[in-house]
Amino acid sequence: MSTSLPSSLPSTTTVGQENENENGNEVYFNFINSIKSPVTKRIYEDNVKVFMKFCNVSNLVDLLKIDAQRHIIKFTMSLRESGLASNSISVRLNSIFHFYAMNDVVLNKNKINESSKMSRTRM
Repeated sequence: MSTSLPSSLPSTTTVGQENENENGNEVYFNFINSIKSPVTKRIYEDNVKVFMKFCNVSNLVDLLKIDAQRHIIKFTMSLRESGLASNSISVRLNSIFHFYAMNDVVLNKNKINESSKMSRTRM
């Protein structure tokens, strides 16, 4: 995930690449500019990067193309299995929820939270 927006597109960019860059910039803009605190911006951005790595995607636009709910449930379960504290998991999830909300993706948070609770009881 690029932390800064490019000042201009390279002159060798094709129309398809140009549209994807514009979409990527918009996706990033929607997410990062909705957060006021510089510290929160950094934390949320880092958490979304971790989620991107888990989902094996290389850019923010691709996060909007995956089955987000299913990936978030799996991500949450993997965090619980790794022994991460509940509050730390909550911060990571809030970062991801915020990213999707600012890009008009509706998630069933109750289902995600209940699924992660089920994984905790199986351990």
